[in-house]
Amino acid sequence: MALWKKYLQPSTVEDALVALGVEPDRSAVVAGGTDLLLDLQQGRYSAVNTLVDVTQIPEMTAIQKQDDFLHFGAAVSLYVIVQAPEIIPIVVEHPTSEGPYGAKGVGEVSSIPTTPVITNAINNACGIRVRTLPVDQDWLALELAKVGGANRE
Repeated sequence: MALWKKYLQPSTVEDALVALGVEPDRSAVVAGGTDLLLDLQQGRYSAVNTLVDVTQIPEMTAIQKQDDFLHFGAAVSLYVIVQAPEIIPIVVEHPTSEGPYGAKGVGEVSSIPTTPVITNAINNACGIRVRTLPVDQDWLALELAKVGGANRE
């Protein structure tokens, strides 16, 4: 079974929006795509008719500073982020009634890539794919024992 029928690489945001608007319920955006493609392969995400790859859109691959804020495009790679200048967070103590206990979800963005990077590093080092979280060191030790240790060639 094909996981998608059409693969588009628009070069502008406008073209991407048009492509997504044709079949909004049967289209998906991909900007690197490792998680989406894995989810499609494993059946956790329904097959789509159209994949819209935004990695050729300049705004999606850029880190831009506007009004004292950094804006990360959806296709900015982890390598590029690591090469970016240090980001100094500024905590704003201004509660909102919409979040639990007045909290705002502004800190999660920087933590999103951390877990996949760690689990991929485990796979690269040991050949063991972590599929559940949190990563349990006892489980990992048992899996390592099954494959004869971490020495891969």
